Amino acid sequence: LSNKVAVYGLGVAPPKFNVTPASLSFGDAQTTTMSATQPVTATNTSSGALTITSITFSGTSASQFSQTNNCGTSVPRGLACTISVAFAPASVGSQTAWLNVNMGNGAGTMTTALIGTGIAPFTVSPLSLSFGNVTVNTASVPRSVTVTNGGSAALPITGITLSGKHAAYSQTNNCGTSVPVGL
Repeated sequence: LSNKVAVYGLGVAPPKFNVTPASLSFGDAQTTTMSATQPVTATNTSSGALTITSITFSGTSASQFSQTNNCGTSVPRGLACTISVAFAPASVGSQTAWLNVNMGNGAGTMTTALIGTGIAPFTVSPLSLSFGNVTVNTASVPRSVTVTNGGSAALPITGITLSGKHAAYSQTNNCGTSVPVGL
């Protein structure tokens, strides 16, 4: 007679998922606008479906980011869903936050770091210039473009450049290194 009991069981891997990319940079965005969305992908690498318990933002600038997604209430095994994140800065300067994706069944939370810079709103007027017919090797009459700072802080000028395939244009300006508020 034996006082041993045979015990059998099958180990189950803990639920897992991943979120990519690890960070998103939205660059500069005017404080009066919303950026284009950027995708974050949540992929279920578990052996079964995972419930999505929450998709939230955290950090001091969390309210300046928003999201829409096609995740539904769960993500089937081996599949992914997309979270589209946008940045709408409320103030000038660097803004950071984290996108937190929480999956149930003990899978936990994965994050994506978010960063963007709010810049003062400005306008450029007019949006195009017409020089008409100009004799070759002769300078045209100058045309003016006005940059107006509609923000609440000075608008830094980091560069004024001409682009395009025709190098026959030149510019001069009185902008300095920044445009004061209201000018």
